[in-house]
Amino acid sequence: LLRSRGIAQPTRDEAFALVALNVRSDLINTLAAARYPTPTIDQLIAMTAVGVNGAYISGLAQAGYRPTSIDSLVQFRAMNITPEYVGSFTRIGYAHIDPEELVQLKALNVTADYVAGFQRLGYSRIAPDELVQLKALNVTADYVAGFERLGYRNLPVDKLVQLKALDITPEFVQQTGVRPDATLDVDELVQQKIFRRRR
Repeated sequence: LLRSRGIAQPTRDEAFALVALNVRSDLINTLAAARYPTPTIDQLIAMTAVGVNGAYISGLAQAGYRPTSIDSLVQFRAMNITPEYVGSFTRIGYAHIDPEELVQLKALNVTADYVAGFQRLGYSRIAPDELVQLKALNVTADYVAGFERLGYRNLPVDKLVQLKALDITPEFVQQTGVRPDATLDVDELVQQKIFRRRR
């Protein structure tokens, strides 16, 4: 089978690893059917070691996703990026996310539910790199809703990041007694926060 798929003859050690990991023909056949580059022996070993199999590749395809390379497949499986995870993003309007961005989202445990919370507040399509920034700072939909209740509606993502990075909360806004609607007043809040830290 290896030769028929254009894969080099394994060495004795490689052959032992293939048998020990139970590298299966369905993986090789599915890779070929999905038109991935011909894998090396090392790639077959790496894929099997992390759990990439024919069903996993087919599942990703059914979810509307095809990693761009065999190395991406290994990385996806190692990070437990499942067809269900990919499909959950597709259902909320995030089909065909860049593989590197998908890895970053998974690394920070950004879920479709997390994104949907922002969508319910009117943030229809936050870019993946912005989602990474929000999650890294633990900016939640509840945090944003707290500002909305004080009149701060539709704050841009960069403003939300700035507020959270400085630990400016809705409670802090209430303490200042300022209730502006314009985003320019976010800068005023930032200045107040900095001023209080210096006191």
